[in-house]
Amino acid sequence: MKILIIPGLTLPEVSQQDIERIRTAAGPGGEVRVAEPRAAVEQAGDVEVILGHLTPRQLATAYRLGPDTWIHRPQMRRQEIELTGCVLGCIGFGGTGRAMARRAAAFGMRCQALDSEAVPGSDEVARVQGTDWLPELLTSSDVVAVCCPPSEATRNLLDDAAFARMKPSAFLVNVTRGEVMNEQALVSALRATPAPLLRSDK
Repeated sequence: MKILIIPGLTLPEVSQQDIERIRTAAGPGGEVRVAEPRAAVEQAGDVEVILGHLTPRQLATAYRLGPDTWIHRPQMRRQEIELTGCVLGCIGFGGTGRAMARRAAAFGMRCQALDSEAVPGSDEVARVQGTDWLPELLTSSDVVAVCCPPSEATRNLLDDAAFARMKPSAFLVNVTRGEVMNEQALVSALRATPAPLLRSDK
């Protein structure tokens, strides 16, 4: 995994200790780069994670604005989120869920998880809840990560009622199977979600 760190007002400096922690969380072969905003635009094409005051969407905006980016920074910042302090909710806590939690914790997120099996917790998730805890996970998570395998029990698990429980500002990250989400329910939820989640840079 390649990670690009962009120092700025919200992240003025990156210590070597921070870099090593992030590299460890990234897993084997993790690569961490630190670049100033101007250089970051050129380096962003082959990285999986960008940590800094510009998100991948904002990089596109910055590229389009060019030298005028600096004077537009207040408007750009209003569209950004800070992962530190946010809550990650993992649906499924096998290998994939544990990997997600390790990475989320490295960015200062609080992690919670549920699983259909009685699996042990981890350094990031002290207690793994049962599947009956899904409503609470959905209402309290800023990022919901689908990390469970496909089965009769998980097919269409995220339906209209599930999406209605999620925060309007929540992000949904599906890292396993699409069948876990009811496609029409997802489309309806996206259509009902206010900007900026449906905004694009054109």
